[in-house]
Amino acid sequence: MEAKNSRDKLDDEIYALKNTLTITKFNSKNASSEPSESLPGTLKDFYKSLSHLEYNWDTIELVDESGIKLKGRINILKAEEVLHDWEGTVYFKDIDHYDYMENFKVVDYFVSEACVGYIHDENKSDYMRFLSLGDTEAKPLSLDFAGYIELLFACRGFLYWQLVILNLRNGKGDESVVEKFKTYMPQIFPDFKWEEFVALYEKVRIK
Repeated sequence: MEAKNSRDKLDDEIYALKNTLTITKFNSKNASSEPSESLPGTLKDFYKSLSHLEYNWDTIELVDESGIKLKGRINILKAEEVLHDWEGTVYFKDIDHYDYMENFKVVDYFVSEACVGYIHDENKSDYMRFLSLGDTEAKPLSLDFAGYIELLFACRGFLYWQLVILNLRNGKGDESVVEKFKTYMPQIFPDFKWEEFVALYEKVRIK
């Protein structure tokens, strides 16, 4: 996993598109210490090169059919934030939920109402799941963290791209999300190709 190189490439690309995009937040640092041994392997690989990654972009003039600017949101948390207890955010003691939610750790907290994470247990699996905060179940993406990061950079963190993955995985879902992604990604990033993105997902997905 070459997260640092991908980060630098994204930074260069966004800068080259400064006439059409604006960065509202860019925050990342190279790692300064060894990550916790309790993390799954591919997360440890990431944190060996970067301590965290936060990246927000917005279109300047391009808007969707509702007149809203298009956005990209990435927020890979620091390892110590990932590993803390998420009671009160991910789950609540007085609300029924799947038992595994008490071990759910948030990795990409890209917006306040949704996130992506994994179940932290003795299996040390990095199987990524999408969670709308308030739900009692986290939906599987059929991706490990390495695959998640590849797709994250491929779509530059386009807001709610994870719902596109859920649609591809399950063959159903909100088609308007997919159409929005297919329509506007090439307009924002001219080298983006939907077919290549789908092929990449099929390559990295866990069957």
